[in-house]
Amino acid sequence: MRQKKNPGNWKIHSHDQCGICSKPRTYKAKAMEKETRQFESAPRDRMEGLCIELAAILVAIGHPEAYITDESSLGDFALEPLEYALAEEELGIQFKSDHELLVDIAERLRSR
Repeated sequence: MRQKKNPGNWKIHSHDQCGICSKPRTYKAKAMEKETRQFESAPRDRMEGLCIELAAILVAIGHPEAYITDESSLGDFALEPLEYALAEEELGIQFKSDHELLVDIAERLRSR
């Protein structure tokens, strides 16, 4: 398991597997009072088996490094209208709205 440190004394624990299909990640923060807080990821069950499609979507919207969950939507990325249009062209599909979930888009990609 890799461990990265960032300023602010946060430690991020992640899996070295596929960043899309890996198990849910847990985030721990060490506060100045030496108390530990734990944050858990939203579910990622629907993403299983859609790794290729989700990776294509993330590349098309210009965020291949993004950590996503079943609840991630296009609106999470604050894209400009031109960026939406370019991503739609690259993927060959039309997005329904910026609130459309990435897993729904991935399922549409797979079924076409």
